[in-house]
Amino acid sequence: MKPNCTITSVIVLLFILCSCSSGIENEKLLDFQKINKNKTLYIDQSPNAPSCNVKLSIHYIKDNSNRGININNTISKRLLDISNVPMEQAVDSFMCQYCKGYIKTLAPLYKHDKNDKSKHKWYEYRYSISTEIIQEHDDYTAYMATLDFYEGGAHRIKQIFSMNFDVSTGKNIYLKDIFVPGFERRLNDILFNALEQKTGATGILELQDKGYLCTTDIFPSDNFIMKEHSITFIYNVYEIAPYSNGITELDIPYSDINDLLKK
Repeated sequence: MKPNCTITSVIVLLFILCSCSSGIENEKLLDFQKINKNKTLYIDQSPNAPSCNVKLSIHYIKDNSNRGININNTISKRLLDISNVPMEQAVDSFMCQYCKGYIKTLAPLYKHDKNDKSKHKWYEYRYSISTEIIQEHDDYTAYMATLDFYEGGAHRIKQIFSMNFDVSTGKNIYLKDIFVPGFERRLNDILFNALEQKTGATGILELQDKGYLCTTDIFPSDNFIMKEHSITFIYNVYEIAPYSNGITELDIPYSDINDLLKK
């Protein structure tokens, strides 16, 4: 009987250890859900009237833990400029306010341009946000939001906004949280070299010939994504290059900046 008891005890112990390990792992998992809303509002009741379309597809945490509340508040404030309300309510409120602003601002102007068909495109508004979750890093979850909008200008604007969340607390992580003090100068050099490699340019003059860094120096963007083996820094249009160059992403391996990272 003693061997059987020993075997049974070992099995029970293994079960407990596996359960505990699973519990610890599950505590780090962020369970995102997505809310999808689409709203179109015409500027008036006339046939073929210009319209405003708002399309939002946003990931959020549904549970009411402190971690979930922290994450949702950060997402809502960053993307919708609304905080401390449930995500569905925040999305509905943003869509309503955007459409109301469209009518209030543009409807009076449209009355004067209604008969000029060439100006109708000025009143076609499109605003969309779509999000993506990247869970490669053990301690952080990256959240990417792509904002794409047209508000009657010469062209549409596309931007990417990123957030990185501590999977244990839901805290939004900033550069100062992961880099040692005084990291900027060395990181600037690394980013500059990465931009040279990406564009095939050598030196500042060749970069400027390609449209980069004509009005600013390189800098560590607050838009960054923490991946498994690297950090990707994202520069939206007009930040380090003109609209024609599009969004610029610089991927920096951790091995290149290991001495700059907090241990």
